[in-house]
Amino acid sequence: MKVSIKDSEVLKRINPLDVSTYLAYKSWQLVNEIPNRASIWTYTDSTNNNEFEILLPLNPQFKDFPTRISEIISTLEVVESQTQTSILEKLQNVFSNIINLRLTDRDFHDGTIPINKGVDLHKNAKSLILSAACSSVESRPFFERIKPDQATKYLQKVRLGQPKIGSYILTIISPLNKPKDDSPQGAEQSSVSQQFSNIVVVKLRDSLQFTKNYIEYVIEESETIQASEEIVNNGVTANLCEALTAINSSGNNQGIEINFNWSPVVNEALSQSAIKFEPSILQRIEELGEKLRAYSSPDYQLTGNVIKLQRKFSEDIGTVTVQAVIEGKTRNVQVHLYDVWYLRASQAHATKHSITCRGDLRRDGQSYILDNVTSFSD
Repeated sequence: MKVSIKDSEVLKRINPLDVSTYLAYKSWQLVNEIPNRASIWTYTDSTNNNEFEILLPLNPQFKDFPTRISEIISTLEVVESQTQTSILEKLQNVFSNIINLRLTDRDFHDGTIPINKGVDLHKNAKSLILSAACSSVESRPFFERIKPDQATKYLQKVRLGQPKIGSYILTIISPLNKPKDDSPQGAEQSSVSQQFSNIVVVKLRDSLQFTKNYIEYVIEESETIQASEEIVNNGVTANLCEALTAINSSGNNQGIEINFNWSPVVNEALSQSAIKFEPSILQRIEELGEKLRAYSSPDYQLTGNVIKLQRKFSEDIGTVTVQAVIEGKTRNVQVHLYDVWYLRASQAHATKHSITCRGDLRRDGQSYILDNVTSFSD
């Protein structure tokens, strides 16, 4: 069923500059302009050579402004073969990337969701976006309570849009910075692509696609899920895996679908296709999250002060506890050292000098352990 946008209050809030920007980046040609009154745009469909024309009023105070904007939406509906609701959303968010998160269970086909599940969905959608923001700052297998400042500041700008019908569809809006001048071409694509807001959404898209591809490979080849530097460097974190798993739980474990609708001022080469996660894939993503929480950082250089010594008289290997900064927070790390290095660590403890050693850093619950130490200096 086609829906026509006729609400004059909604149409009055459309910004003419945003419409001009949208048309310019969608290859419409500005053929005439009456300053402060109206502009005329034309478009030729290369498939069948049909020509279209749009009259854009430049002042929302004009009496016929809502009618003209409604006509523009109707024209774009034909040109782009999309619903008027979709066109309206794009005109309202020209300088935003939009993420639509869809629960696929039939229980949500009327566009509603039980309140408890809805609260959980919104909370975990926030975690999903935050995980991509953190990975855009630095690559880690897991981000604890303290998140990078740039990521948390970005999250404050993200908005929720109106949910949609067609299962329960959550709309997440990631705003971009508008151009400083008044021309529709004011935002260069190169500068937009470098905005942190855009980097985060691209990172989210890429990390989700990488996660899906990896799990599909594991299933097809009957491989064992393993955390690796390649996975971490592609923005996949325990936080992202846990958020996906929790979102699926809110959707009765029937799978999820994530769509990315890019601002027209962003590179058109970015994929518009949906990323679908079937229940079987999400079960394995939960396992990947557990692996990433426990993942060791190979060849990690640890520097800190020895605060505790522990070794049995009959053993060659002793354990020292080193206080060091890991991921921006002071941690106590257990380090297993052979006889000579243990003795040097004991001397450093007595003289309160720091030590530096290199090995494989891993988490064990809330603790950190440095195994397979390959070098030591004090």
